[in-house]
Order: sequence, then C-alpha cells, then structure tokens
Amino acid sequence: MRDSGRDSSLDNDPRFFVVATFALEGRRYCLICERPSLNALSERERQALALRAKGLSSKEIAVELQIGFSTARVLLARSARKLGVVKTGEAAVIYAKLEATPPELPARDRHARSYRRQRLARGSGDGR
Repeated sequence: MRDSGRDSSLDNDPRFFVVATFALEGRRYCLICERPSLNALSERERQALALRAKGLSSKEIAVELQIGFSTARVLLARSARKLGVVKTGEAAVIYAKLEATPPELPARDRHARSYRRQRLARGSGDGR
C-alpha cells in the first residue's frame, strides 16, 4: 500500500474498476468489482440495451426492433443478468459507459411496424 491508500496495481488493471470508497469506524474501504464484458451479450441484446439507454420503454423497444413485447423484456432481463445487475436501467447505464459505438439497428419495415401498432391498439398484440 502506498500513502494514497490505494493499491496502484488495481488502478492499471483493466479487469477491475473501483465502485466506491468509504470510511467506516476509522478504516478506509474500497469496493472493487470485476469489469463486465460486453462480449457476453448477443447482437440483439446490445440493440435492446442501446435503445433502453436512449430512454425507450420496453414497448417502444419492441416496436423499434419489430419483436414482441415479451421478447423485448426477456432480452433486457437477460442482458442485465449477464452484466451482473438486477435492473435493466442499470444495465443500460453500464452499456452506455462501456460501448463507444452503438450497434446497427435493423432497417425499419413501415408495414410491419404499422401492423404491430394496430395489434397493440386492439389489445390482441404482444403488449400487456
């Protein structure tokens, strides 16, 4: 340990990052986590997280990616689990910090999108 109280080898190690530092009962603590890897995410999970990072809801993500609402929720939940968090919003924040270039979104099919909107409006679609 150096005078700064931090181990310099962790500062340069790309596998870890410092989450928080705090003092408790006269002792200093440093919470360190393993850096999540985006390699574990599929291309579709990356697309869903990129849209969540832009602030879209699960229904809006489903319409944008031309998938069912339940599928969008599963993609977000699975990607959150792979990144080691519980909430999909937290996963979107982590993704936004780690991903410099967003993934390519599929070309929008105007007819499929309007058809999905009609199904969602009727209540017979994938939405709840």
